[in-house]
Amino acid sequence: MLQNNLIVCGGKMLTSIASHRKFAPLAFLAAFSLLTASCSAQDDFRRITVDDWNIDIQCTGSDDADVTVWLEHGIGSRADASVWTSIMDEVGSFAHVCRYHRPGAGTSPASAPYGPDIYVQRLGGILDRVGARKQIVAVGHSFGGYPARVMAQTWPERVRELVLIDSISESLGLPLATGVSRWDAVPTGSESIDVRAFEAVMQPALGVPVTVISRDQDVSPNWAAAQQHLLSLNPASRLITASSSGHMIPLDDPGSILSAIRAAVEN
Repeated sequence: MLQNNLIVCGGKMLTSIASHRKFAPLAFLAAFSLLTASCSAQDDFRRITVDDWNIDIQCTGSDDADVTVWLEHGIGSRADASVWTSIMDEVGSFAHVCRYHRPGAGTSPASAPYGPDIYVQRLGGILDRVGARKQIVAVGHSFGGYPARVMAQTWPERVRELVLIDSISESLGLPLATGVSRWDAVPTGSESIDVRAFEAVMQPALGVPVTVISRDQDVSPNWAAAQQHLLSLNPASRLITASSSGHMIPLDDPGSILSAIRAAVEN
């Protein structure tokens, strides 16, 4: 029986594999390799400062790429950019790609509380600093779908497509989606992010295509309905069902994410 297999990187516990799901031996070894690889990947992050945000960020990819893939992680005590480790190199082979720890997540220090307006201001500065291309594919996992949608709402001429990975929908609501009854109980870890304000600015339609990647395990009727709502954001939306996946699709089925991102970049 597998016991509490903790992975520690730079004094920070990345995750507990045993708490993620019940792994068969081979799957356990694959997951262990993936997550320990994120420790060495931490060395590729650099810190940039935009106003009161001190962000640890990693960008990679070809200098000739004309599209930047922007990756937004979820929320919670262990949520950070390490969730994207398994796809960074592959995406970097056909695009410019960036992942970062939002303020208070991962190794990025916390900032003053912020909502979508400040997010857009700070993100605009970050995109300039890292040389983001004129075209962006915005990718969000879980709560990260909200910031990704804010990008598309703010810069519809620049965001060519959204990829929403088992993302939160305002039709369900963040408190219910996270299993709490009050907004102040939504688990945000050390992030000072106004999640309620983000949900409040979600628009019912978007001017960019949306690819929705949904899990195929432990799907409640409410969650399934929320994923259908995300599909309604644009007539050109499409649904991909990840194979043998729970909510952590970046760990369970990164191949489905890679395929969706490649299609969006090459569209």
